[in-house]
Amino acid sequence: MRRAGPARRRATCASARRCWACWAAGFRTEAEDAFRDAARADPQAPWPRVALAQAARQDGRAEQARAMLAAVLAEHPGHAGAMLEEAVLA
Repeated sequence: MRRAGPARRRATCASARRCWACWAAGFRTEAEDAFRDAARADPQAPWPRVALAQAARQDGRAEQARAMLAAVLAEHPGHAGAMLEEAVLA
């Protein structure tokens, strides 16, 4: 897999800060929107999709969470965050 360049890494870090700041403040809708934006901005990054799966699980959308995690693990076998979320769903 090709590594992201410095500009993309900076954008991804800024996006991650926005996502987690919204999440920590309890703004769930805004956080999920930010995670979706991050996933669109860097489709290779698994973390926004794992976070969306976590949000889906916490909102009672277990099947949606499982589907998201399966897609992440198909692209990133052994991804610790995705495997942890799968275990929580079990």
